[in-house]
Amino acid sequence: MDSNRCKNQQVKSEVALCCKAFLRTGRFSINKDRFQYTCGGQASRKLRIFLKDCPFVRTVVPATKRSQTAVHAFVGIDGFKPDEQSGESLLQNQSLDIYHSPRLPPSCLLSSVCVDSEFLHKRAVKWDRWCSLKPEERTNKVDYFGRRSLSRYLYGVIGRTEMPSDMSFLDELSATPKDGHHISERDWCRRYLSFRARNSIVNKVLYIHGRIYHPLITCPGPIRRLLTIDGELVGEADLSCSFYTLLAGCLSQGRDRKKAIDWVTSGEFYQRLQEAAHSLADVDFDLIECERELKKQTQIQCLFHADHHPLPMRPLYLALMQEIPEMARLIQRLRRSGGASGLCRTLTRMEGQVMSKAHSALMERELPFLPLHDGILVRGSDTESTASRLRKSAIATLGFKPLVKCK
Repeated sequence: MDSNRCKNQQVKSEVALCCKAFLRTGRFSINKDRFQYTCGGQASRKLRIFLKDCPFVRTVVPATKRSQTAVHAFVGIDGFKPDEQSGESLLQNQSLDIYHSPRLPPSCLLSSVCVDSEFLHKRAVKWDRWCSLKPEERTNKVDYFGRRSLSRYLYGVIGRTEMPSDMSFLDELSATPKDGHHISERDWCRRYLSFRARNSIVNKVLYIHGRIYHPLITCPGPIRRLLTIDGELVGEADLSCSFYTLLAGCLSQGRDRKKAIDWVTSGEFYQRLQEAAHSLADVDFDLIECERELKKQTQIQCLFHADHHPLPMRPLYLALMQEIPEMARLIQRLRRSGGASGLCRTLTRMEGQVMSKAHSALMERELPFLPLHDGILVRGSDTESTASRLRKSAIATLGFKPLVKCK
């Protein structure tokens, strides 16, 4: 950038944010209209020069008259690539900024850019104003300023939530990394607590496809169980087997709907499906002892498998076709237009319809809570009443009483 006389600090800060997005997703996007509105004409021109002339930037999707957003990626810089680990590990790395510095070409000097908080605040304010002028651009519904009453409510609850002060629980966690993770659960929790101790929580709520993302949504499970709200340990009300419960509510009256409801409300949906898969003729399927792994395999094989995966590789889906064929056909219809991601968006929107009614009921009673996708985090003394409200919300939406677990 310096060799092209692009020393504009706004542009450098914006490119630094693009680097962070690239490390997270493998690409970054720039909306020309938005950037010109938030940073000005001169900075916008400098950015266009950089994107056009930089040999380390590749255009993935060019901007059009209809869409002014272009998608780019960084290429040709050794050691500078997206993290290929699981979502949880990726989030840890992204939050803690522990990526290795890239090896730059010999003629380039390594330098760093600090994106200061004043720039981020001004950028967010101007972006919010720009979105108000172009509401169609606000697709992911990010709320920094408490425009929604739910956002303001959650900001207040987060301010009343405290991390555990006694760290002895860390010694009880596994020190061995699990498959797909580069650090152990113990190290993950220790680093998360260290990060939270050094960095204040930024008020930010995202509303994406029916789900709500707030600053504590990524809190590791062992820590989350030890959080306190108003000095009281938390509890959780959780919609059991949520995706299949939602699908059961979409089935027409008949044998399949009755059987699906029986399975999802029994608390043994995954176990029954596994037993059915194990008894299939001409299918070699070993029983999965770990409940967490069984749930993961069921999600992959029945909902989010790749289109090219043949049926023999998905015995759990074959079992679903045999036991509840209408649910299996419904899954395929929902996947037909948008694939696995389209099915996921449909299910999370349905999930949001159920959860939002429960959230509204808790707000009316002024009970502090934090959304957890298919669950709700509350004070321990409010767990049972929260579970009751979640059941009522699901009955109104799905037409039957689901299984709601209290943890």
